[in-house]
Amino acid sequence: MPLIAKALAPCAEEISVPPVPPTFTEAARGGLTVLHAPPGYVLGEGLATALTGAGRHPLWLRLDVEDGDPATFLISLSAAACRQRPGACRATRELLRARPGPVSGWPPLFERLASDLVPLLRDRGALVLENVHHASAPSRTLSLVIAHLLPALVAADVPCVLVGHRQVPPRLLSDGEVRCFGPELRVPPGALEQLLDGGAPVARRLRRRLRGLCGGRAAVVDAVRTTLVLSGAREVERALDGATGVDDLLTRLAGTLLHSSDGAGQRALGRAVRLEYAHPTLMGSGLLPSGPWLQGLEDGWTRVRTVWRTPLRAALDRCGSPPREELRCAAEQLVALDAVEHAVRLYLDLGDGESAARLITERSDGLMDDGQWELLDGWIARLPAGVLEAHPQLLYIRAEMAAACGAAARARHWFDLAASRFGDRADSDGACRSLLAASVVAAGTGDLATATDRAHAAYALADTDGLPAHRSWAGWQQGRLALLADDTEGALSHFAGIAAAPAGEPALTARHLARQVQGLRHEQALHRESLTVLEDTEHGVLDQITRSAHPSADRLGQVMGRCGWSRTPVPLKLLGVTAPTARGDRGDRGDRLWAELWRTFKGGPREPVSPARAPARADTPDAAPAPGTPDAPSRLLAVHLLGTQVVTVEDTPADKFTSSRARSLFAYLLTHRDPWPRREALMELFWPGSPPVAARNSLNVAIHGLRRTLRTVTADPVIVYADGAYRLADDVRLWLDVEEFERRAERGRKLEAAGRLGGAMSEYECAAGLYRGDLLADDPYEDWPVLDRERLRLAHLDVLDRLGGLSFAFGRYAPCAALCRRVIELDPCREDAHRRLMRCYCRQGQPHLALLQYRACAQLLQEELGVRPGPATVDLRDRIARHDSI
Repeated sequence: MPLIAKALAPCAEEISVPPVPPTFTEAARGGLTVLHAPPGYVLGEGLATALTGAGRHPLWLRLDVEDGDPATFLISLSAAACRQRPGACRATRELLRARPGPVSGWPPLFERLASDLVPLLRDRGALVLENVHHASAPSRTLSLVIAHLLPALVAADVPCVLVGHRQVPPRLLSDGEVRCFGPELRVPPGALEQLLDGGAPVARRLRRRLRGLCGGRAAVVDAVRTTLVLSGAREVERALDGATGVDDLLTRLAGTLLHSSDGAGQRALGRAVRLEYAHPTLMGSGLLPSGPWLQGLEDGWTRVRTVWRTPLRAALDRCGSPPREELRCAAEQLVALDAVEHAVRLYLDLGDGESAARLITERSDGLMDDGQWELLDGWIARLPAGVLEAHPQLLYIRAEMAAACGAAARARHWFDLAASRFGDRADSDGACRSLLAASVVAAGTGDLATATDRAHAAYALADTDGLPAHRSWAGWQQGRLALLADDTEGALSHFAGIAAAPAGEPALTARHLARQVQGLRHEQALHRESLTVLEDTEHGVLDQITRSAHPSADRLGQVMGRCGWSRTPVPLKLLGVTAPTARGDRGDRGDRLWAELWRTFKGGPREPVSPARAPARADTPDAAPAPGTPDAPSRLLAVHLLGTQVVTVEDTPADKFTSSRARSLFAYLLTHRDPWPRREALMELFWPGSPPVAARNSLNVAIHGLRRTLRTVTADPVIVYADGAYRLADDVRLWLDVEEFERRAERGRKLEAAGRLGGAMSEYECAAGLYRGDLLADDPYEDWPVLDRERLRLAHLDVLDRLGGLSFAFGRYAPCAALCRRVIELDPCREDAHRRLMRCYCRQGQPHLALLQYRACAQLLQEELGVRPGPATVDLRDRIARHDSI
């Protein structure tokens, strides 16, 4: 809150002639009046008398340097209005918090304040803003006041008076009728002569000198009058004889008037000069010496006139000034009065940066909420570097303001510095906040590697030190970054892992939706299993129908024996004669028709029946077209077995496998092609212990389902049966990610051994990109891929390790750090990966993150293996703690 004395109007007192200049009387009539002159020309008592005489009760605000911040001005004027009517500007304060000016813009806030003030001042009020030069350029406050606050008040016939020591720029006053006064504020020469003639006689030569030094300043005229009354003409003449300027004249007059005051009174006056205002609660035991330097205010407050501050300091330096401890006590009293702005200013003027930093840190939340960002930034900029580093919260605040204003580079620098300083002070809460903020800013600039690095560090620190709210926000940020990287699965994993602690609506909403997706996927899996069971049952029934539609020779013989030829149904008699054979093209046209009907019933694609050529069964050797012939164009079959299984034929996906057994069988055929597995081997592998008939039937069902899936993307057979084994058709070209991964990894190792490191990195990167997950991740409980899965997993770790080592050697520390974290996720106990990640952090100027990584490494080793980090890891930790070169 601002100091209450800023909003107190001067008491109407009889001062030097004329008591109420005509300029003040004209200003009280209404409209906008601008009074600009150096200190000493405008006495507020006369202006207050003129307004009161016109039946106006002024809303008075005396601006300080802090009011150059638009938010501070709004708060100061709102507080002044609340003195006249409690709660008068509540809407302005609420809007100021809901839409801070630095982010949402200032004009709506000043217009809202005008709407709040019009009902308060419309009938008998007035607005006086004194010292408006504190709000002029480079500050935006004065331009906002003139453009968005005063027009509504002037339109409501409220007199508005601006008083400043400099002229208001004409461009700001271009609209509307404005009365500006400058030279008119001088005390007329006749009034000065009347003053000198009415008091003790002053020599004529000194009268001319007084007129020259005075320059028409009302405050100087009042000072001379007071000295004449209290000390006589001789003292005034002595002061005039030796004075070199108006400040020197006032210093001499002050020395004369203070000659009879005691030391306590002089120290009290010195304190008032430093504070600008005086009140019994601030003055201590000393009695404040009265004199022309004091301006009486309402409620028992007094103010040291601006024109007297420099002369009084000079006079008190000779007579005695308050010690620093008294001024520090005054600052503490200002804090007790909630006058934070004046207290901080006094601490900074005293050079007590530590006390100022503590007070700023203590009140920073309220100042940030009220949008007083310019004021905060100015204070922080005045603090010594050593003090600032001891208060990392101020670094964080400065970074937050820079980020909100679009200065991303400065914000990232200060957030990182704040995280480091918080880490040095073992403040995990501050370090987590800083790391998360740095992650958000880095993501906003497109630097996803740095953003992921900071978010991961924040999550690890929050998890280690038991900070559930920060862990939730870090998980939310990791999920956002995964979405930006098109990693939907990773995003769902991060969002679903958000703790139930109250971390804010967006984080908990993401957690709820991610878990909803997981539930839906679980339901889908249950439905797929149910569908698989139903389809397997369907295939079994279809096989029974097939057998019943083409009975065996024994079955036909039984029917013949029971019914005889004459009474056996015609379809059975003809079926016994023209049953389809394995070589349908050797029969007559009736044989080919039966073969075509049989193939259609079994679910295969129909082909036009030609007298010259009959269709062949896909599971016979004759069904495989000869390679290189025009009838056998090459078809590309691309299969991904690393991670989720994906099958495409000529870029068309085949994703509707009838069962997990068909999918697994297909994968086995593709990975065991030399030689192609025979039917009996497949039966023994997938249905061990089953009777041969049942195993063969199950194999036929699985093959049938596999072919059905492949027929959705190609009419020609992909899987054929030849020489007792199932194999790919000759016109199919296979691309398998497992083989491509191993080929790339092997080429990378050869290039690395040959010293061609750039080419090796390219091959390793391709290999790492191909490894989307473990082999057959869709079928984790199959037995046959276990050994191959572990071999490929270790090869993947080796690729990541080699790629990380090369990245570190080339100085690509951010990508290297990401690779190290991937290795640690797959194998948390890899100390070499932890050490390389620690080195990456150090090379990026973040030793605090390296020390946090050591803590995470030690905890993982203890939890997983029950051991401590090895000597190499401990030695690296010690070197980092000593700030050695890493």
